[in-house]
Amino acid sequence: MALIKCADCGRDVSDAAPSCPNCGRPIGTQQPPTGAVSKKKSSPLALGCLVVLMIFLGLWVIGKIFTGGGTPRPVPSPEKTESPVSLDPQLELVRFNWRIEYGYAILEGQVRNISSRALHNVAAVASFYDTSGGFIASADALIDYNPILPGQTSPFKVMRTENPAMKKAGVEFKYLMGGTIPFRNAESKAKTKK
Repeated sequence: MALIKCADCGRDVSDAAPSCPNCGRPIGTQQPPTGAVSKKKSSPLALGCLVVLMIFLGLWVIGKIFTGGGTPRPVPSPEKTESPVSLDPQLELVRFNWRIEYGYAILEGQVRNISSRALHNVAAVASFYDTSGGFIASADALIDYNPILPGQTSPFKVMRTENPAMKKAGVEFKYLMGGTIPFRNAESKAKTKK
């Protein structure tokens, strides 16, 4: 029986001991020869399965991001929200104004849901024009209330970097990921009734 040095902790250990009493490293015939590096072999099948699993996991995560994290989406299907045949107004523009402030064109106002159902993910689209009506730029932002319920009035605010040529502005409405929403202007409706 002889004393040998433990390869891990460097303490003296009997060569008859099954493992180092200090660090637990196996001693004797179980220990690989000095200088030998043990290599774990990986199976090509296991590697292939891991790659396929990672691809499916990545696709699942991307799908969750675009569908709202797996919770039921509040947005009704496009067939229910955006009827290409119906041109009846669903929203009424109560008022809007715009101004230039601190290098931004700011358009804000209020819109009312005049349809008989809740409208989800409604965005206000601000368009800016020069004095002759030439298009300069546009920007959009969700209105404050989501969903906007039947009869409810919601404020909205859209900001865009200023262009010195901006002299006029207009507003329209659309679904965040879809088409335009027919609307009417409350001010022009009031004027036509006089």
